[in-house]
Amino acid sequence: MNILTTVMDNEALEKVIKSLKRRGEDMPIELHEEYNLSEVDIEDSFNELSGAVRFVSSLTCVDGLVLLSPQMVVQGFGAVISEKGHPDLVYISNASKPANKLIKMAPSHFGTRHQSMFSYCLKHPESLGFVVSQDGEIRAIKNVNGKIIVWENIKVYQFLKSNKLAKVVGWKP
Repeated sequence: MNILTTVMDNEALEKVIKSLKRRGEDMPIELHEEYNLSEVDIEDSFNELSGAVRFVSSLTCVDGLVLLSPQMVVQGFGAVISEKGHPDLVYISNASKPANKLIKMAPSHFGTRHQSMFSYCLKHPESLGFVVSQDGEIRAIKNVNGKIIVWENIKVYQFLKSNKLAKVVGWKP
């Protein structure tokens, strides 16, 4: 089951329960059971998502890239990007949307995996690339109006700050 749907269903049940409490009404046993099952469903959905992320991450242990479709289906792994043609410049952005304050940089400043992704994004403007360095730093790369934009230090755990997910996994921001 989709984790977002599960969380939303659980929140809807919580609203019904809070409404009953405010009115001083008893909670039907069926509602209590449904709420408890939804809590289990959230944990199961989160574990399913975590497992999928671990699996895809394990594919990156093979040297090369993991290629995903727009629907996030693994298309291949351990591949090498062999696109010809490098951009003259890449642009570093510190904002979530590309702005006028882009820092110009030569692609040669980066290593081969970055340069491969620059070339791929240049040739495939609809693509979005992520380069994960050995030290754990993540960069997102996108062709925006013919410019290769690089966003540094992507925060991949931002979604865990959600109160609902934090409650499920016991994680505290």
